Amino acid sequence: MNFVVIFTDTQCKWMVGAYGQPVCDTPNLDKLAAQGVRFERAYTTSPICGPARGALFSGLHPQSNGAWGNHMSPHRHVPLMGDVFRDLGYRAALTGKWHLDGASYSGTGVPDGGFEPDWWYDQTNCLTELPDDIRPGNNARRSSASRLRHRARLRPPRDGPCARLPANCGGRPVRAGCVI
Repeated sequence: MNFVVIFTDTQCKWMVGAYGQPVCDTPNLDKLAAQGVRFERAYTTSPICGPARGALFSGLHPQSNGAWGNHMSPHRHVPLMGDVFRDLGYRAALTGKWHLDGASYSGTGVPDGGFEPDWWYDQTNCLTELPDDIRPGNNARRSSASRLRHRARLRPPRDGPCARLPANCGGRPVRAGCVI
């Protein structure tokens, strides 16, 4: 048996076609929802990213796991999702935003949480692959057309379970968050 857990970042229920949204084109998420487990109600332990992610990855409230604010990592003794799956004999991968290493928003790029180093592709890894003209923080002028052309060329690594979920909402791209 395999597990695929998808966390999208700052995405509301009403932004996915599977939940009755007629405008947003999310065919891949809709297909996954039709064939997998779909939740009708969800609650968060925190309205900010780091603590919410810490709770999802540890199963513990932020005040218990140690990541009670952004740029804070869970306590080292707290097992995270990758650790639990690894201990059960699974190989765990992460691609997307980690935000639990206690560093910057994009992270350090160093695998953590029990996830396989060869299957770790976090936001820092992605950003280092972007051309200079569209890399965030680069002062070079870049047009939105240039950014969109590059995003269309992005492909997952040939190795590992990396995935890109293209989505479109009313002719405008919708950013997908973390795919695990």
